[in-house]
Amino acid sequence: MEAHHDLSIFLLGDNEFSLYLMEKQLNNRGYGKVNVFSDITDCLAHLDDSIDVIFVDAGIPATGLSEQVGKIKHLNPNVYLVVIADNEDQLENEKLGEYGVFESLLRNWDEVSSIEQVLFKISGIKSFLKNASFYI
Repeated sequence: MEAHHDLSIFLLGDNEFSLYLMEKQLNNRGYGKVNVFSDITDCLAHLDDSIDVIFVDAGIPATGLSEQVGKIKHLNPNVYLVVIADNEDQLENEKLGEYGVFESLLRNWDEVSSIEQVLFKISGIKSFLKNASFYI
């Protein structure tokens, strides 16, 4: 499965060690544009239209997950948001689809492969939209 490795990726979470490992694993798989943020304020300050994907840890304690996702989508409605949760309860308690979350993943031993599959899907969609001709 060949993905476009030119995607610009943000990782947002409160566990800096976990973020560091995920960043290194993505770098090792050819994704060079990966930025890590441990709080929502810093992430929002760096958010612009060039960001393709944001992976958000569902366990960020600052505010509710829905509120954070809403802030991100308000600033950049075209960004692909992916929520990573430790358990299904974190995903079920939030109405993430209403806020524009593209995908929700459960954290597991093969997390990076799941992330890479999502990045492959996003690359395919972006490629299709770039090459498609839309007539109104």
